[in-house]
Amino acid sequence: VTPPSTGTPSQKAMFEDALFIYDTLTTRLQPTEVKIAAYSIGTVVATHLALNRPVAAMALMAPLASVRRIVQEKYPWLPVRRADGSRAIISPAGIAA
Repeated sequence: VTPPSTGTPSQKAMFEDALFIYDTLTTRLQPTEVKIAAYSIGTVVATHLALNRPVAAMALMAPLASVRRIVQEKYPWLPVRRADGSRAIISPAGIAA
């Protein structure tokens, strides 16, 4: 068992914790796929995790505007809102229309 953290909260620490938890759980449980969901500021950590580990699906609820932009840049085929507020539609070919 890992002792409680004695460090200072930071973005770096949250990112490291997410990767550590992912690695620990996937090693122990050996899932066939991992799906993650996050809300608000947690979407920042979830996006970091998805960029650094295999993730089958990700649900971001009330993401921060900058996270939305990162997701659009890294995963342009995801149906997220565009800058003008319109909904991106996924075509049968999997490309946002």
